[in-house]
Parts: sequence; structure tokens; C-alpha cells
Amino acid sequence: MTQASSLFFTPQTLACIRATLEAAVGGAVYPYRVNVPSLGPWGFVMAAQGASLSPGEPAPLPVATEFLTPELTASLFQMPADLPLATDGVRINQLAHPKLVQYYHNPRWGLY
Repeated sequence: MTQASSLFFTPQTLACIRATLEAAVGGAVYPYRVNVPSLGPWGFVMAAQGASLSPGEPAPLPVATEFLTPELTASLFQMPADLPLATDGVRINQLAHPKLVQYYHNPRWGLY
């Protein structure tokens, strides 16, 4: 699991991280979002190698929680329709060819 920056300011960052994890893990990759009060919608990507997960469906939580519910957890994996999640045309991030920093530098940050 890793954070994937702002969904508003750097949407291609999430797509790059997703593509990179798909290439590295070769398993299931699941982007999700959390609303951070000071930053807005923030992206994360969860990857699982050799595991079958259904994170977008409500499931019992293994521990007692006060605020987190199975329905809320499932809703985190519902991404906005206008968010470019497709990894088509997005290059994976490699040590020899770092692309992530290019996707992170977006003029939208000037609006913040």
C-alpha cells in the first residue's frame, strides 16, 4: 500500500503508481481515495500478489472500530467518474527512467 498524491492536482501520479505496481507485483492492484481535510481527495494504491481481494464490497472488519464501517471502507474504492485512472499512455516509474516526478509537477499546484 502506498500514497499516491492529490487526485485533483496530480491525477496522473495515481495512474503511474498503479501502472508501476501492476508491472512489479503482477497481481491485483486497487486504487482508493480518502478525503483529507487540509488537502482534499488523496489517492492511495493497494496491491496484492497472489491474493484475491474484493475491497469495493462491504465486508466485516477484523477489529472493532468507532467510525470505520464496512460500507465506508467499500466506498473508498469508488473513484470519481472524471478521474483519469486508465494507465493507457502512462509510463511506469523506474529507477533508470523516473516518470513519477514528471507526473507530480502539474500547474494545478499553483491554484493551492
